[in-house]
Amino acid sequence: MSLICGIFGLLTGIFVSNNATGAGYEQFALFSVIASLICSFTLWHLFITKKKSTSIGLGIFTGIIIVILSHYFTWYLMSLFYFLCNELTGKCLSSLGEKTMNPVESTYLLLPFTVFSLIIAWPTIPLGAFLGAIMIKLQNNSKT
Repeated sequence: MSLICGIFGLLTGIFVSNNATGAGYEQFALFSVIASLICSFTLWHLFITKKKSTSIGLGIFTGIIIVILSHYFTWYLMSLFYFLCNELTGKCLSSLGEKTMNPVESTYLLLPFTVFSLIIAWPTIPLGAFLGAIMIKLQNNSKT
């Protein structure tokens, strides 16, 4: 599941990097891949592998949660990178040309970014549900 989510994170990250307006989106693909890999590995392990669940419903739910948290952590990692870059070099500013939020502020101030991101990229939610169901189906088929 992590590999598939990482591939989709890379593809969407490249799309955003090439089409987003404003500065600072050059590394978006990197943050998208990292967030999707970490979220998918962690959540799939906690909800599916560790519980030895083969429920398609839980696979769908896990896929949706992976997508939602991947969006949030993509923005958080991007914000953290630019904050640290600005603190160390003084040269990395937000896409609006100002200093980025500190990591504590980012935890709650990035929620609107996440909601907006999910509205714009709404197809990722059913895609996550579909991938979760397919992965459970593949797991069930491999057991027989």
